[in-house]
Amino acid sequence: MAERRSGVERAAAQPIELALEPEASVMLAALMKEMLPEARLSVAELVRRAASARSAVEDGERTLAAAPSGGDLEKLAFDRDELQLAVARLESDGAAATEALAALDRELMQVREREARLAEAEAMERFRAEDADRVLAHSARVRGTLLRFREAVIARHVRRIEGFVLESFQRLVRKGDLVTALHIDQQSFALELVGGDGGRLAPAQLSAGERQLLAISILWGLAKASGRPLPTVIDTPLGRLDSRHRARLVERYFPAASHQVLLLSTDEEIAGEYLEMLAPSVGRSYSLEFDEAVAGTVIREGYLERQELLDVA
Repeated sequence: MAERRSGVERAAAQPIELALEPEASVMLAALMKEMLPEARLSVAELVRRAASARSAVEDGERTLAAAPSGGDLEKLAFDRDELQLAVARLESDGAAATEALAALDRELMQVREREARLAEAEAMERFRAEDADRVLAHSARVRGTLLRFREAVIARHVRRIEGFVLESFQRLVRKGDLVTALHIDQQSFALELVGGDGGRLAPAQLSAGERQLLAISILWGLAKASGRPLPTVIDTPLGRLDSRHRARLVERYFPAASHQVLLLSTDEEIAGEYLEMLAPSVGRSYSLEFDEAVAGTVIREGYLERQELLDVA
């Protein structure tokens, strides 16, 4: 506020320029420099001449009173009448000049009021410009702060996701020391694995089944990091896995993947011991079968071998 007040005082000390049209500026300059001084001189001269005329009339009246000659009296009376007419004309000219001067004073006052309004508008516009500059400066600082905050948030969430994915992969893979660390690049989100020897382990070095488990671990880790109960759909997940990896997936992943899991399986994937391991976690089972009569797929309750086990029980 002190800086703003200092700026206003400096602005007020500057010469004030009226934002007038060129023709108006020329007329006002002529009025101020020539017409007003001439009018004042004319009024002063008329007043002086009126006073001189009154003095002459008075002198004439005294002379007339002192002069006994009738001719002299007539001449003095004529001179007096002429002087009175001259005084009347001068007084009329003086009144007109006074009225013109008053009109000029009123016009000058209006010009000064307009000048004050323009100066106030200019000051307000300057204040608004300064406010806009200040908002832009603050916005730039806020953007920088938000960018740093975004980087920090991304880094924190990436670390959490790395931990969840690594934990999920180690639960599913049968080689516990195959991957000891996992890193996600914060810019490209590329995945980097660290093997048991501490060296970099490329995903291509993993077997097809291990790569499939890694992909499942990434989805599992993302689901854990989200903290939201999202339904999960798993389609034919056991195709490339050996028996130990299949058992780990059925036992450890399918029941814990989400609060609601839709598992799509062929008649040879989830069967036998895998079906028995998964049975306690299954709420409902359906079979999708092709019906030649309707030339389409029909849905029936129950799941093949599991349905037969339930009937025996």
